[in-house]
Amino acid sequence: MTEPETKFAQWARVEIFGHQVHEGFVSEATTGGCSFVRVDVPPRELEESVWNDSSERYNYITRTHPGYTKYFGQDAVFSITPFDPEKAKELDAKYGAQTVPDTSGLLSPPAGESSVEGRT
Repeated sequence: MTEPETKFAQWARVEIFGHQVHEGFVSEATTGGCSFVRVDVPPRELEESVWNDSSERYNYITRTHPGYTKYFGQDAVFSITPFDPEKAKELDAKYGAQTVPDTSGLLSPPAGESSVEGRT
């Protein structure tokens, strides 16, 4: 007798080949008969350094980065490290700048898509 397959659905850090890191709610998704790893990254505020030519020094500013959803094929995933939602805040402080791609110009998720809001 085979055991029922357990679907992965929890907060995790996903490392993708090409030195990309994404932290968020990770789940399994099937599209067009193919399996993908889905990562829902919540919106967050990150401190960034910006060079100021007039003062010849870096200024630190806080920017709000929008949340996003990414799908990765199984061959692209290097590792998945599960963690609790509180650990996500700690990792954001350490790795945040690496986890936020430029999402300008991307379409919003289709109506009815689940969001990371309310997931625990």
